[in-house]
Amino acid sequence: MKTTKRVLSILLAILLGLALLAPMASAAGDPAYAPIITKQPKASVTVLTTKDLVLEVEAKLPDGVQGTLSYEWYRDGRKVDGNGAKLVYRSGGIASHDSRFWAVITNTYIDDEGQEQTASLTSDTCTVSFKSSLGVMLLALFLGPLVAIPMELLHNPFNLIFFPITILSVLGDLARDFVEFFFAATSS
Repeated sequence: MKTTKRVLSILLAILLGLALLAPMASAAGDPAYAPIITKQPKASVTVLTTKDLVLEVEAKLPDGVQGTLSYEWYRDGRKVDGNGAKLVYRSGGIASHDSRFWAVITNTYIDDEGQEQTASLTSDTCTVSFKSSLGVMLLALFLGPLVAIPMELLHNPFNLIFFPITILSVLGDLARDFVEFFFAATSS
């Protein structure tokens, strides 16, 4: 008799525990409803800072699953505007730099209880090398000092002492970018 009560208590505790855990599992996103990525972004891309970067990801829902797919793109951990399966992004910078991009694809669906749920999947990461173009470097080289000198003098004439150091630093960065650009262009 004691054994039967003990077994029943254990079974009741297990059933109660499973009933409590079930909603937690679906709240995290049921893997059966997660999108399937059919086309990943390229692993690495090189693009000029003056040109648009275009990345694409394609996804579909598993057979028999209904829902709505949405896409969010990220650059170095920050959300990027312009969500969709295709990302068009312009760096807008002058200096060469690298960034990592990826997409999070989310399926929004209605579960058996009529509640809206989501299940997401993250795409592969694409490493993008933004390279300065020769024209942008030359423009920065010649126009930069013309703008910077009057601004420095306007704020504080004492800055004129440190201005040559700043110019040398900028010229050094531009020279490095020019060499990287030249060797990247000749090796392609």
